[in-house]
Amino acid sequence: MRLPYLAALAVLFPTMLIWPYATEYQAGRDQGSIAPVATPVDGDTATLAGSEWRAVGSLVGNLGDEAPPPEGVQLVDMAFEVTPADEEASELLAAHCAFRAVDAQGRSWTPTNEYALRQLLEDPGTFAGGGCTNAEREPIAPGESQAFAFSFLVPEDVAEELLFEVTVATSTADQRPRPEAVLFEAEILE
Repeated sequence: MRLPYLAALAVLFPTMLIWPYATEYQAGRDQGSIAPVATPVDGDTATLAGSEWRAVGSLVGNLGDEAPPPEGVQLVDMAFEVTPADEEASELLAAHCAFRAVDAQGRSWTPTNEYALRQLLEDPGTFAGGGCTNAEREPIAPGESQAFAFSFLVPEDVAEELLFEVTVATSTADQRPRPEAVLFEAEILE
């Protein structure tokens, strides 16, 4: 008599454990509290949430006579150019975008403000308040290209092997940004 109950329990028990986890995981992805899995980019351009992103390249090391980072740490600068296709893409960029440097082991670093006063680009875009805007802090106009440069402080041993992740919201709703991400392998500029 107990065998049918045990068989039912054997079937239902895994479902009782997996279902809540799966629904919570999807809710976290939709809300942006769980980072999306980045899609590797083949080449230097990718389309993400209606905008075309181009990895311009990276620089490793200090420029000019600026103060060097602490021993064992290297400064890496990365430049991107983005062109939103339409008004919706412009709004998505202004709502949320994020950047990370990632190594082969999965470790990641966010941009540092420590070197923010350097002038790496002419009229660089603004990355403030969680979104990407033009130099005047306005949404980037559809069809217009905007350049961004970010500085990362990373361990010396990974400075020349980094991948760069770009994340953008796919919804302007604060409760459900549903971000997507791409991963660039950038050319190191001399």
